[in-house]
Amino acid sequence: LDHRPVQITYECTGLKLSAEATVPVATEPRAAVPLCAQWKLVAYDQGGFGDGPVHLAFDLAGRGIDPRTVTLRDAGSELVPHAWVGETLHALTTIPAGAGRCLFLCSGSDEPPAADLSVTSEALGSGEGSITIENAFYRLTLSEARGGTVTRLVSRATGHDYGAGTFGAGAGLYQLPPNLGVTHGDGRSVVDDLTWQRDGVGRLRILAGESGTPVIVVEARSMEPLEATQRYTFVADMPWFVVESEVDRPWMGTDELVALDVRLDRGDLTKTTPNWVGIVAELDEEHPHFGWRESVDVPPTLTFLQSPVPANAEAWTVGLLEASDLTHVRQGFWPFERMVRGPVRYAEVELVARPAPELAHVRAAIILHAGHHVAGREAFERIAGPPLTTVERLRP
Repeated sequence: LDHRPVQITYECTGLKLSAEATVPVATEPRAAVPLCAQWKLVAYDQGGFGDGPVHLAFDLAGRGIDPRTVTLRDAGSELVPHAWVGETLHALTTIPAGAGRCLFLCSGSDEPPAADLSVTSEALGSGEGSITIENAFYRLTLSEARGGTVTRLVSRATGHDYGAGTFGAGAGLYQLPPNLGVTHGDGRSVVDDLTWQRDGVGRLRILAGESGTPVIVVEARSMEPLEATQRYTFVADMPWFVVESEVDRPWMGTDELVALDVRLDRGDLTKTTPNWVGIVAELDEEHPHFGWRESVDVPPTLTFLQSPVPANAEAWTVGLLEASDLTHVRQGFWPFERMVRGPVRYAEVELVARPAPELAHVRAAIILHAGHHVAGREAFERIAGPPLTTVERLRP
């Protein structure tokens, strides 16, 4: 990829205007074409992905490609880890910094090499079933007995389990009484009447992928006490996954919907950003809360971290890929029951739609990383701005 200056001329309200801008210009890399190649797929590094593996998603809808008759190879005819989810081809490869990589869909049905992603399941559809996903960075278990939410979320680096009925939805009422601008720190100062997906029973399904494929897609669905659905996309060799969550308004008069409840077992986490929520000096005591805040400013990323530790060993960042329904974000550190005095147990971010629409939707990347919020934001930008791709048909 090269960046070149251009002159842009345009018209606005009858006035002719011009401006200078710098645009990326792609020069297609030269590569040997395998004899069996039917389609040429090129990916260009635009985000400094480095030397590690890169996840690619090629939208091949409407091109008439039968996944059963083709396989993905590189310019040296070596098989590349790949899997189809509908008409989208997912692949794992590397891209030279600032350059491009040519891949080819070739005739054949050879099995691609296994990727570092596994899935196991038990008793699905029984109300007691579970699905466990694992790669080099995390091990995650979804439980039907907790509404299809995540009950185990283990960092492979530290061994800490952050799972706490995580990534479900909620609905109800959460507010300060009229004319009360601050919390006094107990249940008398906050109305907390929310119903949670994690308190019901759900159903789990594996929609795409299996152990060894570069992508696995899982659906979690809850009907009682809330109608809510999460669709997870897990990727091999990546310290992140994507969750898309929807929740229906359960009854007229519902004040708010929590489209996604990111409640973590606190572990060593002491702050959430932005707003730097968390009263570090009180985390060894017992309180009804350990700092919370609600804001109408919904930022693109929110990070759970340790502070003021200079070299933050482990953090979680929530990056919003689709969030048009959200109006508020609520952050807090809580005991086992919110606003009931006790030791600190949870770190939580709630993504809220208020007043409650008929349906609230959010799509977010969940990223496990070292460093502070800046590292999380940079990782999210690479997910939100994946490599540029082109598709060319070589022969019928």
